[in-house]
Amino acid sequence: MADTSEPAAPAPTLLPGLLRGRAQQTPGRIAYTFLRENGGEQVICYAELAARVDALAAHMLRHAAPGARALLFYPAGIDFIIAFFACLAAGVVAVPAAPAHRPRDAGRLAALLVDAEPGLVLCAPEVQGATRAALARAACTAPLLGAVDGAETPHLPARLPAPAPDAVAFLQYTSGSTGKPKGVEVTHANVLANVAAIGSAFGFHHDTVMVSWLPPFHDMGLIGSIAAPLALGFRSVLMAPGTFLRRPASWLEAITHYRATCSGGPNFAWDLCLRRIGAAQKAGLDLSSLELLYNGAETVRAATLEQFMEAFGCCGLRREALFPCYGMAEATLLVAG
Repeated sequence: MADTSEPAAPAPTLLPGLLRGRAQQTPGRIAYTFLRENGGEQVICYAELAARVDALAAHMLRHAAPGARALLFYPAGIDFIIAFFACLAAGVVAVPAAPAHRPRDAGRLAALLVDAEPGLVLCAPEVQGATRAALARAACTAPLLGAVDGAETPHLPARLPAPAPDAVAFLQYTSGSTGKPKGVEVTHANVLANVAAIGSAFGFHHDTVMVSWLPPFHDMGLIGSIAAPLALGFRSVLMAPGTFLRRPASWLEAITHYRATCSGGPNFAWDLCLRRIGAAQKAGLDLSSLELLYNGAETVRAATLEQFMEAFGCCGLRREALFPCYGMAEATLLVAG
């Protein structure tokens, strides 16, 4: 009797596989650019990113098994991106968190350590002191790992374990705006599904250029500005949140310089630009490249959008680019837009 059952659908290519594919097909294409506050930039292409991700993933698996949780304490930058994707490649559950810069941050981090129960902690060199204090306060004995250079790639195992689509990729803590922050389990398949929805709603394409200052350990920055660009294959230009807060014009100047097609932020950021960017700074701005400028993560105020359009329409901003949207950590990111 003939088998009339439907063939099994092929497993989706998850983010680690997409990264390796891009490294093979377009090794020299720029994946991420990080803008330093002093005006310099750090650039990483797909080939280097894949090598450093796989090297760190292999290093992590010497200290923890797939399924273990790894807390990530990094400031915004390329090292955070490498650590996050290394967790996904190793099958280790990433737990992005705001890094500790001061001893008084130890209490906040200790509470997170108790809640997340990590098997590993990864952090940048500049926050190791405060992180060690938090580990001690929480009586956490998880090993603390630093960066691993891509030169260690030849020592990789034959293959890294391939995570299942329904495996948890990372814990994403809610903002805490309506209660105590809670960790949301986001699977590899959740990321792919939400990124596809974002790509469709935002009209992303191969030549999209994103500019973002959003924190990488929150859903809007992590999914919208880091995961989506890798999954869909476009360039992301990033800066630290503090760079924007200290000088809001730096955001719009980066859009101008890199001819960004997509950018955005919470309503307060639009208000901050209205208050702090004067006529002299506006004279050097060209926002005509923007296909989409999103406003989300908090209450979207129509008056703010109107005032922003009135203030920056002279810089080439088009009204049809304005894009109010709504997201939730519990839904990975995008809910509506």
